[in-house]
This record gives sequence, C-alpha cells and structure tokens, in this order.
Amino acid sequence: MVGPREVIESYIADVAERLPLKGRADIACELHALLTDSLRGRSKSARRPADETMARELVSEFGRPDDVAARYRPAGLTIIPPEQSGVFLTAAMIGVALQWAVGIAVALARIKAGAPVPTALSEWFVSWGISALWWPGLMLACAAAAAWLARRRGTDSAADGSTTGTHGANWAIACIGLPLAVLCTSFYAAPDWVVGHIVPGDFDTTWATYTEEFRALRLPALLAAIVGNLVVLVIIAIKGHESRAVRRFGIGLGLGGIAIMTWCVVGGAMFALESVDTTARVVLALFAFFALIDLAKRVARELIFSR
Repeated sequence: MVGPREVIESYIADVAERLPLKGRADIACELHALLTDSLRGRSKSARRPADETMARELVSEFGRPDDVAARYRPAGLTIIPPEQSGVFLTAAMIGVALQWAVGIAVALARIKAGAPVPTALSEWFVSWGISALWWPGLMLACAAAAAWLARRRGTDSAADGSTTGTHGANWAIACIGLPLAVLCTSFYAAPDWVVGHIVPGDFDTTWATYTEEFRALRLPALLAAIVGNLVVLVIIAIKGHESRAVRRFGIGLGLGGIAIMTWCVVGGAMFALESVDTTARVVLALFAFFALIDLAKRVARELIFSR
C-alpha cells in the first residue's frame, strides 16, 4: 500500500525532473516542506491520520507537475510586452501596407507603360511584396534588443523625474521610433540609391536625384540633425529612461533641426525634378511644423519639471 509520504515524494520527483538542474534540489526541498505542512494541516482539520487519498487530493489541487515546474522556472525573455502587442501589430501592418501601396503604384505604372501584367506582378512580389517584411523584422530586432537591455538593467529607477523601463513611450521609442529613424536617415542620405534597390532595374529613378547645391550644403546639415535625433533615441533605448540632460539636449537638437528643415524648404530646390521637389519641400515643411508643436510641448513639460 502506498502511503502519503510516497505520494508526495513521487509528485515532487515529477516536478523536479521538469526543472533546470541548477536549483532543482533547493526547489524540491521547498516543495517537500510546503506539501508536508499542508498535508499535516489537512490531517489536523479532518481529525484523522493522513492517508494516500488525502495526499493525492492535496497534490491534485496543488497543480499538474508541468504547471508547478513552470512557476519555478526562470521567466523567458519577453520581447513584446502583452500590453504593447496591439501597438506593435498596428505599426508593423501600417509599414508593410504603405510599402505594398507604393509597390502596387509602381507595378500599375509599368503595366500602363506596356509591361505584361504577369511580369509586373511577379516583379512586385519579389521586390516590394516580400521585401516589405524587413520592416516588422527590424521592429522585432529592436524590440528584442530593448527587452535584453531591460533585463540587464533590472528594475532600477531614475532619480531625476525621468521615466524608466521599456514600456509605454520608451518601448515605442525603442521598437518603432528607432526603425523609423533608420529608414528616414537612409532615405534622406541617398534617395536615388534606396529607390534604385527596391524597384525593377529598368525603372526610371532619376526623379529621386538631389540637386548638386542641396547635396553639397544643406543635405549634410539635415543629415546631422537626423543622426543627432537618432543618437538621442539610441541613448533612451539603452538607458531605458530619458534623463534631464538628455531631455534638454533633445530640445536643443529639436530647435536646430527645425531651423535646418526650414532652411532646406526656403533655400532653393532640393530635387532636380520640379514636381518631386515641390512635394518634398511641402512634406518637409509639414515635418517642421509638427516638430515645432512637439518642441513646444517638450519645453512646457521641462519647465514644469524644473519648478
């Protein structure tokens, strides 16, 4: 006949074999003490000696060995926090959809120019269709890096009124802001090169060529502002919080960026093709406008923190 002690020991052995070797003995001792005390309490409440049935009821209520072992195993690396999964999915889908929309527009232009429909569609599939998945891949890589850094940092908090962790705004900066910044930096640095690598080889990309004057003078200043903001985003992602010094540096950098964008808009043609240049300057002016609004909010928040 199997006694209650054998039931508990067998149960603990089942749990232990599902645990990592390191720490297995300590956890087994903890479970043994916990279950033995619980069985003793049940026996006292029932006013009868513990038996096999009572022990089996106890371990059944305690949980399946797999579930109990999972409670003691070290938590895995959570790349995307559950509360941010909707944000991640939305940003990933929007990024892919925008690339597909541009690719479909290119395919339709090729069909209109006389290219066979199957050829245009197959070119879209191997260029824009599959290649668009680089965006969620880059987001996932940034999310994994942010989660790894968060684990290394632990739960230390900043003492200067900054926000800690990779959740919320800081998580968005690490996993969405950084990929966007990398994309914008690449495109502004060499739009003709970027476009030339994502459209079919015989597609006209001369419209994405900068003027020599813009490339020589204003473009380096614009890239310096973009790279500066990219550095700020990297610092926030690595540290897990935006310190007062980083906030103030970001405000100064934002002011300089707005001035440079304004200079690019009013300083003459950016692109060689007039229609593309007009569109690009309008878009850059909108960026400057929204950056000015964001800067005003950041300055107001900094004034509140400084009181």
